[in-house]
Parts: sequence; C-alpha cells; structure tokens
Amino acid sequence: MFVSSVIAGMESERRAAEAAISSMQLEAWVFETLPAYPESARKISIELAKNCDLFVQLVGPSVSSIVADEYLAAMEDDAGKVLVLVKDVPHDASATAHIQKIAPAHKYGKYRDAKELPRLVQESIATWISRRVGKVVHRHQRTVDVFNKTVWIWPGNNWTYWIEVEKGERIRGRVLTDNYAYTFDAFLFTEKQWTEWRNDPESWDPDEEEVITFHFDKVANRKERWYLVIVRVALLPIGTPMAVKVHVTREAKA
Repeated sequence: MFVSSVIAGMESERRAAEAAISSMQLEAWVFETLPAYPESARKISIELAKNCDLFVQLVGPSVSSIVADEYLAAMEDDAGKVLVLVKDVPHDASATAHIQKIAPAHKYGKYRDAKELPRLVQESIATWISRRVGKVVHRHQRTVDVFNKTVWIWPGNNWTYWIEVEKGERIRGRVLTDNYAYTFDAFLFTEKQWTEWRNDPESWDPDEEEVITFHFDKVANRKERWYLVIVRVALLPIGTPMAVKVHVTREAKA
C-alpha cells in the first residue's frame, strides 16, 4: 500500500499513516524507506503508484507535481484503489487545484493532525477491504469489458460512444486524461436525451464539468441505447489532440 504526499512538512503524517497500515498487518510503501534505485525518484514513485494494491494520498498545505502525477498513475491503473485524506488546514494554489480535481471522483476524508490520522487511515482501509471482498464474492466473472482504449479528441470536436443495454444490466465506466491541462465535460445520455442534446447542446448541463476524471455506475431500467459523450474543454495549441483513456464495463443482472 503506497503512501503518497509531499515529504517536507508532512513527516509526522507519513509516519502515522505508515504505522496505521502496518498495525493492520499490511505492507506500507513510503518513499523515504525504499532502497536505492538506478531510476529517477519520479519514475519510481509513478511505478509504485501504478503497481500498488491500494493508493493512500495525504493532501496537506501543498501538492508537488510528483504527488499529482502519482495520483494520475494510480487512477489510470484502478480508480477503485485510491483513497484521499485531506488535512483541514489552509491550502495553497497547488493543493486547492488538486482537491478541486479529485473531488468529483472521490469522497475524501478529512483530518486535523497526525494524532487523528491513524484512526481515519484504518477505518478507510477496513471499509475498502470490505467492499473489495464483497465485489469478489458477488461479482466474480460477471463483469466484462466492452470498451477499453485511449481515444484522441481534436480541437473543436467531441467524442461519442454508444452501447446497447438490457434491463437490469449495470454499466460502469471511467474516463481519464493524462494531464491536468486536459479537461473535459462529460455526459451520459439515454437515446432520447442524446437526441435532445444534439438539437440544443447549450441547454444541457454536463454530468461533470471541466474535469480530468469521470466515473459512472448506472443500472438500466429498460432495454435501450446509452451514449457517453466527452466534450473537450482545455485550450491546447492548435492542432494538438487530447488523449483520453476510456474504460467501460458491463455487468449482467444477477
């Protein structure tokens, strides 16, 4: 389990999180205690964020670019393995922007100091383990990928994917960019809603607006066609496409 945060100024919180994880007979990865590697610190931290079973990020007064990249790497691997705990202190511009980006994707926990953190870490991990075990027991071999690719959206364009759903099916998905500068609006429509949106797009509010991640989890009430629409927002150099990773799964009715 990888503990992510800036190191300077967060030493006591990092030790508290490591101790809390170890007390649950789990292995905590903290950068300070790792052995020497030939690769750069950034490369190793990104690799650990991708490969860990659970990613625990502590957000204090500030967030570095490496910490932000670790979060993106963990999200790219599995959004369901990410836990974010935010210290209740004034945040600088970097931390404020990071919290605003993660808020649509996670219900993050709050703590006041290092003394309060171990309980929150333990409770969050215990809840995560309980939910994961339930998924293994109740959903094993019922969920299949229907789309798992990187798509490119060019300036002035949007991207649409449709899927035929059956009554009782559960459709889940995540959309993720690889850079904070690449934001998008996201919509999940029924066929009727999609037709209305095409006729008058300005009258519709996105399900998520100007985000780098979008997650959905919805059960179909009837047999119909759904549309996932991603609208590019970020202003990039002319002629530069935006890379978006899209993963959609289908889970049959029990």
